[in-house]
Amino acid sequence: MTDKRDTKYRFNRLSDFKMPEETEKPRTAEAEAAFESEAANPSLTLILNQTKAEPDNQNQDQNVKAEAKDSLTDAFDSIESIGIHHKNAEALSMRAGVQGQSDGNDGKAEEDQPKPPVDQSQNDDSVPETKEPEKPKHMTINDLPKDEKPREKMLAYGADVLSNAELLAIIIGSGTKSVNESLTAIELSQKILKHFGDDLTELYGASAEELFRDDELPGLGVAKACKIKAALELGHRAHRPKKPLLKISTSQDAADYLMPDMKNLKQEEFVVLLLDSKNHLFKKERVTKGTVNASLVTPREVFAFAVRQHATGIIVAHNHPSGDPTPSQADKSVTRELLKSGEIIGIPLLDHIIIGNHYFSFLEEGILC
Repeated sequence: MTDKRDTKYRFNRLSDFKMPEETEKPRTAEAEAAFESEAANPSLTLILNQTKAEPDNQNQDQNVKAEAKDSLTDAFDSIESIGIHHKNAEALSMRAGVQGQSDGNDGKAEEDQPKPPVDQSQNDDSVPETKEPEKPKHMTINDLPKDEKPREKMLAYGADVLSNAELLAIIIGSGTKSVNESLTAIELSQKILKHFGDDLTELYGASAEELFRDDELPGLGVAKACKIKAALELGHRAHRPKKPLLKISTSQDAADYLMPDMKNLKQEEFVVLLLDSKNHLFKKERVTKGTVNASLVTPREVFAFAVRQHATGIIVAHNHPSGDPTPSQADKSVTRELLKSGEIIGIPLLDHIIIGNHYFSFLEEGILC
């Protein structure tokens, strides 16, 4: 058996190693933890077994009891010291591991942790962000008042009150939109006119290809250029001198005009010649295209053209594919109906001519009366 003083001194020295944050627990709790720990030293089991052993002889003298009491006290001191040493060693190991782990992951932890937002207003060196002023909304034709839109304005007041730019905007139909510039149809028309010095004659002189290939007119494509050129060409043709109108003074004049087109037709056609107050022919209209034997004609169909075109007189004509211009009873009946209808309407029937190998005139034969 080892000297009690040496053993106590040794355990007292081990008990000096305590962590600063450790607080001592009651002796009984530490002793129970030491009993339950699997890492207990075998020497501890020996001491416990020795302390728990009761003397076989109850008649031992008081010296043996005193020695056993001292041994029990020493055993409890040993248990306390070993428990504290075990806890201190475990705490040191855990602390060393945690410290090493934190040292190795400091940089990563800082990166993973979300950084708090920086308040720029508290930083004296920071420059406050300046917001760009919002651009005003680009106005389109739909945003204009109804009486200022080109189409509605034309319908309400007529084409003559529209400016050149508004007329041109109706022709091109739409504006253009790009990254650099957005133009309505009116703004694009103004740009086109300004490019040609507001001279429609200069604009008419430019070809469609010159218009859409002009670098100064990026919003003018092929379709818009062709529309502009077509409209200007129509206007130019409208002001051309009209061809002299053919004057129909006799039935021969009418037959000479009709023979080249109707002499060799394989089907029977019925046409009406519209005349003005001076018997000038200004329009020919085909009323029906019938079968080889007959054509169906009503006064309503014939005079509809005359009324619509403001004719002051009409001459009707049809062909006989057989080549024989002799009138049939149906031809005579139709002529009488047209003659009566013309008198009622106020547009007289001047003649009825049948075209074959030669012509037949109701006026010249005296049947038209």
